[in-house]
Amino acid sequence: MEAKEKNIEDKLFCMKRKIWALIIYVLQAIILVLMLGAFGSNRWVSHGDGDYKWTGGLLRVPTGPAEWEDVEYIDMAESCDKLFIPCDVFKSLRSGGAAFCFFEVMAYMSTIVWMTKITFMILQRPFLNNLMVYFWPGIGLGFHILAEIIWSGVTKAKFDGNCKNIEGDELCSTQGPALFLAITCFYIVAFALFIVFYIKRFE
Repeated sequence: MEAKEKNIEDKLFCMKRKIWALIIYVLQAIILVLMLGAFGSNRWVSHGDGDYKWTGGLLRVPTGPAEWEDVEYIDMAESCDKLFIPCDVFKSLRSGGAAFCFFEVMAYMSTIVWMTKITFMILQRPFLNNLMVYFWPGIGLGFHILAEIIWSGVTKAKFDGNCKNIEGDELCSTQGPALFLAITCFYIVAFALFIVFYIKRFE
């Protein structure tokens, strides 16, 4: 006979199971909000100095010299012969940004499915089987980390980079990558709590 899951109002360690579920739910909500913040951030990289300092988002240059502002990397790469910066810089930013967006959207969708599972657990309603429960947060975290690995590998941006040379090709990581690291920490904590919470649902 299959074991029956504990009531959401029963205690797990020192708190009700419902409180544990709500903590995970809040962490998931924070993760989703931060993901949107990372997507919308205009500060993923910076380069140059003085009048030629500019910042880059995932897909475009939001701030910099007047003729560069709000220009997408794909267009910057095509007119790089008029700039001080090697074409490869904008080509790598375009490729890295596109790859990041793809994998991060996949991570976002996986996180929503995982959040839906927690919602159903709070309501004590069935949703997903046992194996799929671990699949969605696992694949979400995997896609999330893969997005950053590809972006960092393609753009070669660094937190401690020397990017003030206006004719150089080195990029400095700024707020976007830092926000990504915060998301990763929240994701790992939420996933770990979820594993413990789910494993002990019968105890």
